[in-house]
Amino acid sequence: AEKLVTATLGTFLGGYLTSRLKLSRQGCIKMCLVLAAICTSLNSLNFIFGCENPEIIGTDNSSPQSCQCEGVQFMAVCDGVGRTFHSPCHAGCTTMISNIYSNCSEAANGTVAIGICQSNCPYLIPYVAVAVLLTFVGTMGVIPVSLIILRSLDDRDKSIAFGMQSFILSLTEQTVRKYTTKSENNIRLYASPEVDVFIPAPIVFGYLFDSVCKEWSSSCGTKGACALYDIEAMRYTLNSVEVGVGLIVFVIYIFVFHFAKRDDAKKKNFENGHEMNKTIVI
Repeated sequence: AEKLVTATLGTFLGGYLTSRLKLSRQGCIKMCLVLAAICTSLNSLNFIFGCENPEIIGTDNSSPQSCQCEGVQFMAVCDGVGRTFHSPCHAGCTTMISNIYSNCSEAANGTVAIGICQSNCPYLIPYVAVAVLLTFVGTMGVIPVSLIILRSLDDRDKSIAFGMQSFILSLTEQTVRKYTTKSENNIRLYASPEVDVFIPAPIVFGYLFDSVCKEWSSSCGTKGACALYDIEAMRYTLNSVEVGVGLIVFVIYIFVFHFAKRDDAKKKNFENGHEMNKTIVI
């Protein structure tokens, strides 16, 4: 809901400023340059706003039950005092009733519940604030970009240009949102891309997700989905891609501004020369 509202407001404000300031083609490019710089800076903040990996006994360090539980599939459990175990086996549990394991020799109170223990990560509100602001600023460039295309092409080429733009976006575009991922018995909250477009984005980001997986589920010896992600590595990997793409966009806008400035200068010289010729003829 907040994405829809901020995107709508951002698009409206971008169009209003473009109209109010009577921006020329160069003015629209300058606006896009500023917006690209702001978006890249905001994306950089996400390197800071992230939680640490939870310490899992049996995964990150050994437990007295590690030898007996070697090869046991990952199924995180929490003992209620902030300690997470790789599985009920690593917690030394022998009884289960309604997803509550009891008689656990390694648990503080003798019982554990399925799932990773809640962390006290303080970055939820700052991350949401940056994500909302990023959406707002990013959508302010929708109208200026459209005007740059319209003012740079002949009438016969405009429809083809917009079609080509949609095609390129369908190949490369991605949107980022916060969501909760559920993997078997653990629930973790982190930032990741929602790949909702076509090739090659799903392939690239699928590879990036797989590269930061710490524990894989399996069934009958067949590798399944990722059961536990390295959320710190995921944050740095995905944000690096975001910032890298933002820098590339910024550099492209610089070249676009240079070519637009040169093209406008040529047109102005041509018009001045044409006016002089008309004056001489008269």
